[in-house]
Amino acid sequence: MKIKIFSLFLFSIILLGITSKAQYKIDKEKSSIVSTLQRFKQAMLDSDTSILSDLTDNQLTYGHSTGKLQDKKAFLASFATGLTDFTKIDILDERIQYFDDVAVVRHILSADTDDNKTPGHTDLKILLVWKWEKNKWKLITRQAVKI
Repeated sequence: MKIKIFSLFLFSIILLGITSKAQYKIDKEKSSIVSTLQRFKQAMLDSDTSILSDLTDNQLTYGHSTGKLQDKKAFLASFATGLTDFTKIDILDERIQYFDDVAVVRHILSADTDDNKTPGHTDLKILLVWKWEKNKWKLITRQAVKI
């Protein structure tokens, strides 16, 4: 009887440890998406293609409100050449949903731009899909629609 009770106790402790470790991993992933989003926003403001490259998946699909679709290479080139140039970005009404190793982020982007040295302003609804991969978030899809 004592062996059964001890075995049950030991099993409970092991199960609790596994559950706690899994919960810690999930909490770490969830908290890191917020800092990843801030890093992504800053990299867009700085046109930092090195950081943008690090944060995006090689199979990236980046959809614009005009219907234009870019892969990772074209997305990075638009920042490198000045075709895309953000001077101010405000993120409003941000919501994050988690599905296992995927985070779906929706927000409103209100931004001042200087694309091709032409000042402008845009207000967009944005959908970002991020995948947790090798202990970091990678952007796999982005789609924008005009407000």
